[in-house]
Amino acid sequence: MSSRRWLVAGFFAPIVVICIFMFTFIPAVRSAGERLSELKVAVVNEAGSQGVALQKQLAKHLPFTAITGLDERAARQKLLTGNVEMVIRIPSDFYEKLASGNAHLDFELTDALSPNVKSMMQLTEARVTQATNAAVLEVAKWKLDNALMKQVDVAPANTSQSKEVAVSAAQREVFLVKLMQQIQRFPTQPVRANEVVVASAPAVAEFLPFLTVVTFFIGSILASLAAWFALKPFDGSARRRYMAWFETLGYILIVSFAAAATVVGVAQMYGVYPVVHAFRAVCSLAISFGAGCGLVGGLIYLLRLPGIGLYALLFPFQMLSSGIALPFDMLPQGYQSVVRVLPALHVTRVVNWLYVGVGDVSADLKWLGLTVLLAALVMGLRLVFVRRRQVKEDSI
Repeated sequence: MSSRRWLVAGFFAPIVVICIFMFTFIPAVRSAGERLSELKVAVVNEAGSQGVALQKQLAKHLPFTAITGLDERAARQKLLTGNVEMVIRIPSDFYEKLASGNAHLDFELTDALSPNVKSMMQLTEARVTQATNAAVLEVAKWKLDNALMKQVDVAPANTSQSKEVAVSAAQREVFLVKLMQQIQRFPTQPVRANEVVVASAPAVAEFLPFLTVVTFFIGSILASLAAWFALKPFDGSARRRYMAWFETLGYILIVSFAAAATVVGVAQMYGVYPVVHAFRAVCSLAISFGAGCGLVGGLIYLLRLPGIGLYALLFPFQMLSSGIALPFDMLPQGYQSVVRVLPALHVTRVVNWLYVGVGDVSADLKWLGLTVLLAALVMGLRLVFVRRRQVKEDSI
């Protein structure tokens, strides 16, 4: 295939892949809100009698099928076996931290569901805050009523003590009014969620980080060997053959990523969570291998490969940054710093903002603008380089 055809194919192939990806993942994000009522959520109370009211309010107000009455061990077991998709835990120090504004609820999700639930987490936190406000008010009323009832039980009729009870009742109303005024300020500072993503298959979760690192280095070694062979002083036909092999590897990687994203997106759309989990584990290894190939080989061939070589470098990292194939928290810290500035992470946030209507995407739009300018510069340099090489070969 000529360089011109490689160039055309390399330009249109990523567009097709992105369309497939967007038409599968975005509907899954849009349908997440409609399917939240189908998710089974265990609400665990660790705050004793004070947390009972909040537990009931959460079960009432949250858009999930709530299950109460489970302790932490039983809830986690159901989470790991797939009987529930999320656990909301009320910490024992919740009410102590509520006054200082540091109160939080612990959200524990299965890894197959985390992209969908994350996209709705801000809306969920607003409902959690509303339920928390109602529960705080209910607990306050219960405490005041309980104290007043004790005073009434011991206060004789027509005595100064009974007048004190009447005064206490009036103070109760004043206190509740002040409490309501205080609660009205809570929604501007919603209850935070400490989110922990767990795997529904412990054996896979235990070895997956190690396996992803191993496959990343395997991909890097293979790409280095391919680059070494391709850069050796062979004749023109042999060099073009090695370059074609490497570009074929790029095509295979991109097609496999598109297929994996399609399967994961469709499975999320229809709620087939076992399929999502299984493919996420497989895709984690495949994309880690692809990232290794793209990082080493792509840097060497960034301006040498016509067509799809540039996308073979960028696409694995875009898939990683989108949070579909590999949970972001599982990446090493240095890896995370690289992934944070990649386009797909910002595209995902903008898409969530368009369809869910939450969050601030001004910084994401700035990064996307810079990315477009950088991509245009690189593509221009690559086109100039390819053109000069063609002119040189024609002159020879």
